[in-house]
Amino acid sequence: MSENLKNKPNSPTKSAANDDIGPPWLLRDVEGRTLMCNLHFLGGNQRAFSYAQLSQVEYDPSVGIKLRFYGEEVLIQGRNLSALHQAFLVERVESVFEGDSAQDIGRDHEPFIDGLRITPRRG
Repeated sequence: MSENLKNKPNSPTKSAANDDIGPPWLLRDVEGRTLMCNLHFLGGNQRAFSYAQLSQVEYDPSVGIKLRFYGEEVLIQGRNLSALHQAFLVERVESVFEGDSAQDIGRDHEPFIDGLRITPRRG
């Protein structure tokens, strides 16, 4: 079962007035791993990647999280992404939600994802 489902940006229960807004991702319970990670883009598009194809995870707070899959690289940009990075290392991230900057309430201590980018992998 997933954690924080009711707190996702695309969830009908999320609002800027809600003080119980969780991180913009879903995690699998600690007892198991997930097979794929699904990216949810602002326009409604989704794209899933298999953990079996994930070869490298990099985290630089000033850049974001880089996920290197066979043939493609995913860049997750935002703030306070350390917990998300740790969850990728143990294959617990089921979904990542791109947020709308206009809905960012600006709490520096809370995580926020303002960009999801997929590019062909070089070398």
